[in-house]
Amino acid sequence: MGTNIDYQSLTDIELSEVVQKAWAEVKRREAAPFIEEARAEDAVKLWEAHPELKPAVTTKPAPAKPTDSTLEQAAQAFYIPTWTQPTGAHDAHPKGYLCVEDGKIWQALIEAVVWSPTSPGMDERYWQDVTAKYVNAGEKPAEAPSSPAPSAPSNPAWKPGISVKAGDKYTYGGVLYQVIQAHTTQAGWAPPNVPALFQKA
Repeated sequence: MGTNIDYQSLTDIELSEVVQKAWAEVKRREAAPFIEEARAEDAVKLWEAHPELKPAVTTKPAPAKPTDSTLEQAAQAFYIPTWTQPTGAHDAHPKGYLCVEDGKIWQALIEAVVWSPTSPGMDERYWQDVTAKYVNAGEKPAEAPSSPAPSAPSNPAWKPGISVKAGDKYTYGGVLYQVIQAHTTQAGWAPPNVPALFQKA
């Protein structure tokens, strides 16, 4: 957890404060899905009343057939951004929104989506993996090896719910990031969204 608390050495007042903070966090986590749902409903109402405020889907149409480019090249060519966490109804993502998250290209299937494609509980009702429409994942013919290349150490992919410490390295959206301060990763705290926690390596 990052901090070790000797509960037996706490005064009654200190222990009460810890319990209150823990209980408040439990309640916040229980309420989070309902708050996000209300945000989405607010966004739809806002867009219905003021269609000019609805964000445009700014990506290019998918190619007729997948390209032989990498995920990063396809994202750049088709203007597909890395997932960003909306802060409210005013910047929730519309149906059809495309983003790169956890090494895949995702398309929003609902209006006013405020959850990351890889958030717990997200499934095919909310997001569709459309990577195959943009990137050809088929086998390419093997080239004759000239000389064995040194193998680079691989870094794990960033995902929510893991404990990380300063100096750890994780890949996200094809980019390598280094942890600045120890924490437990959370949906919405993807490396490009929280410069206080991650920097490009």
